[in-house]
Amino acid sequence: MPSRKPIAIDPWIARVIPSRGLDAEGRPYWRARAYQDGATTSRARRGTRKQIREWLLGLGDPREARRPTEVQTVGDLLELWGGHTEGAGLAPRTDAAYRGARNRLAGVLGPYPAVQLLRGLPEEYVAQRRHRYAARTIRLDLRCLGVAWTWARRRGLVPAQDLRVPRVNGPPVRSRHTPTAGEVAAAVAALDAAGRPAWNGHMVRLLWALGCRVGELAKLRWSAVHLDAGRVTLAGKTGPRIIDLPAEARAVLSELHAARRDADGFVLGVAPGGVKRGRVTLTAVQRELGQTPWTLQSLRRAKVDRLHRQGVDVAAAAAFLGHSPAVVWSAYRQVSQADLRAVAVADDGRLPRGQVVALRAGGRHSRPEHDDDDEP
Repeated sequence: MPSRKPIAIDPWIARVIPSRGLDAEGRPYWRARAYQDGATTSRARRGTRKQIREWLLGLGDPREARRPTEVQTVGDLLELWGGHTEGAGLAPRTDAAYRGARNRLAGVLGPYPAVQLLRGLPEEYVAQRRHRYAARTIRLDLRCLGVAWTWARRRGLVPAQDLRVPRVNGPPVRSRHTPTAGEVAAAVAALDAAGRPAWNGHMVRLLWALGCRVGELAKLRWSAVHLDAGRVTLAGKTGPRIIDLPAEARAVLSELHAARRDADGFVLGVAPGGVKRGRVTLTAVQRELGQTPWTLQSLRRAKVDRLHRQGVDVAAAAAFLGHSPAVVWSAYRQVSQADLRAVAVADDGRLPRGQVVALRAGGRHSRPEHDDDDEP
């Protein structure tokens, strides 16, 4: 286990973030902070202790950076905050999401004075964007706007007032339907039909059997698969984990292993970006079959449901799926109609019949006598 002792190189102090775990190369996630003038500057990245020391030495002293005295327009605010986030060592997908939000916000609000954000400007943005973007995208934009404002307020660049953004509600972007085994089997049969790449069906079968994240399977290489031992190493966002292969997953991987072309290529035979085409193909198959739409992620929920019904220990299930026990049951477990029927069968609600009720003096009833098998 790598040392988690903080690394201090004035004015930076870097500490390991335990919740991020280790990556596939065993490197922890570090966050470096520098405190100056009542403000905090943060940077983050993964690396060994040696790599982090070299990185801190190259960051320089943030107190020497030229700081603006005020922000005139919303465009200025977004540009300054964008320069801060681009050097913060964010994950590529997070950085891309922030950049997209900044561009959308600047396209509409850029020329407006920054103080107008305190006078209903965010509501006008929502009204203009409602017809073009999903509620989820608008919420991301407003969240980034709020983060940018807070960052500037702490540095004295904007008025010292909290920015209130409107709440944006909308229909869910994706279906929450959890497919049954019959629905998945029918979809796999249609995916295996002539004219469709074989990896589509293999992908669905593996996600159904393993319950792993789509990205974990898309990036899985043969060097992480140990068929002889019946195990596989999955590298997820909570760190790598080694799990035993269920029988169905082992059978599918054996088929793919026999047909592989590269000793350490991707297990599915396509680059991770190709999995997006698999989502499109699956949607088309569901439409052909007349199924209620379900996603690849819903196969993870189906795995959680099966483990719960089979009485698997919650800690073991969480370790298998790469999550904490609390998150596994709260975020993935969904009650089905079959679960509700089981509740009705477990307790039919009938009252006992034919009991003799004895009378007490004064006309008050005594407690009914119970059989040995009845609860007091």
